[in-house]
Amino acid sequence: MAASEPLHHGPNPSALDAGGHRWRTVHAFEAPSILTKIRRLSTCFTPEDLANAGFPQNTSLSSKNKILAPPDPRPAIALSCLLADGDQDEKEVVRLCVVDVLTGDILVDMTPKKSRRRTTNRRKLITSLHKFIDVNTTIIGFGLSAQLQALQLSHPTIVDFQLLYEKGFGTPVDMKEALQSYFKDPVNLPRIVIQNHGPSGTEHDCLENTMGARELVLFWIERNGDVEMLDIEEVCDRIMEIERGHFKDLEESRRSYRPQVGWFPEPWAGSGSDGVRSNAGDCEQMSDVYDDCCPGSPNY
Repeated sequence: MAASEPLHHGPNPSALDAGGHRWRTVHAFEAPSILTKIRRLSTCFTPEDLANAGFPQNTSLSSKNKILAPPDPRPAIALSCLLADGDQDEKEVVRLCVVDVLTGDILVDMTPKKSRRRTTNRRKLITSLHKFIDVNTTIIGFGLSAQLQALQLSHPTIVDFQLLYEKGFGTPVDMKEALQSYFKDPVNLPRIVIQNHGPSGTEHDCLENTMGARELVLFWIERNGDVEMLDIEEVCDRIMEIERGHFKDLEESRRSYRPQVGWFPEPWAGSGSDGVRSNAGDCEQMSDVYDDCCPGSPNY
């Protein structure tokens, strides 16, 4: 396989066009670096972090159905469960989707039959999942704690984008909002709108959610964590902060300048016959930027 070719693993169907979207393709030359960075991201979460976030710890169902030598272990998988309300305030898995992060291959797509014996359904799901994971596999997802609780699956190596974002930026994030915010530039990728199915236009597709979580983690890696989302007011605040700092620097520069006797530059007066460059253009440029993005401006 050429280094520039996309990875593909075996006969499994691909999820790279799930939901009619064009999800990110990983090429052979990128794979080692991406895996290293995924593994590094997983170290952001200590066992205490995962326990505090509600991730299951050493569940009996998970350990009983673990395959000691999985036939086809993958280094990183993306996982999503579609949950429904069950008995005794417990969540029930009505669909499980698992995708290879590197290849985009669909490894598991199961909708268990309705049964009163929920443990039997869980065991079937876990057995299918354990064919592809071992101790070296990293599980990627979004809001994984409730999903793994419903599966009664414990695993030591996790990258949960929701938890990662909250830990990095101190605020919760929504998958649909994140995908629409990051991928709205048609030059890069087509706009990704998910969770808009069914008569209400708000229903979720499990495979689409799986690929959405994968996309967000790959985007985090590509941007080296520079993925903070800002609303319009925060953008304006940032611009004004930059603007204030810019003017402060100019004022300090003016005060520290020692002109010749009888000559003193006027920083806001514009270029005159003395050849002093005006700073008014810089001010106008920053004002234009502010006007273009902030509410209440003529261009907003």
